[in-house]
Amino acid sequence: MMTLAKIQTAAAVLVVATVVTIVNVVVVEHVGGADEKNLNVPLTLTPRQFTSYQALIKPAAHESPWAKISWHASVWEAREQAAAEGKPILIWSGGGSPPLGAC
Repeated sequence: MMTLAKIQTAAAVLVVATVVTIVNVVVVEHVGGADEKNLNVPLTLTPRQFTSYQALIKPAAHESPWAKISWHASVWEAREQAAAEGKPILIWSGGGSPPLGAC
């Protein structure tokens, strides 16, 4: 069974990979095409450029309503909370794997 530290590490890696992917997509869209010959993306960013790119990829509050949900990594904790509040449980899974990936 995955420990909490492993789950947190996996989540952090997933967040970083997602941000890198989004930045790459935004930079390509912002510069004007995916042709590598036409890319003029600097290897280093000034604080002003960083702020500009960050503003392009940062989701607005209305774009991430799922972030307001109190998600649980433990099905048992979710079950206890759902029972106490009289609410159902949503288990989000993809690709046939357990919700937090294969152990």
